[in-house]
Amino acid sequence: MVFPRFTDYSRTSDREWFAETVALFGTDRERFWELNRRMFRWIEDGFPRLDGYVPKS
Repeated sequence: MVFPRFTDYSRTSDREWFAETVALFGTDRERFWELNRRMFRWIEDGFPRLDGYVPKS
């Protein structure tokens, strides 16, 4: 599963990408939903293991 990098800064490392992704989830959920519904659901579902993960619709 590949998740996009939302900003140039998030491309500097995986940790920064994850931090910015979670920040976007907390600050602008509507925009995050529009950018990546699957990632949004993954966070909303509590960060389940990725192997076999199927987000609810």
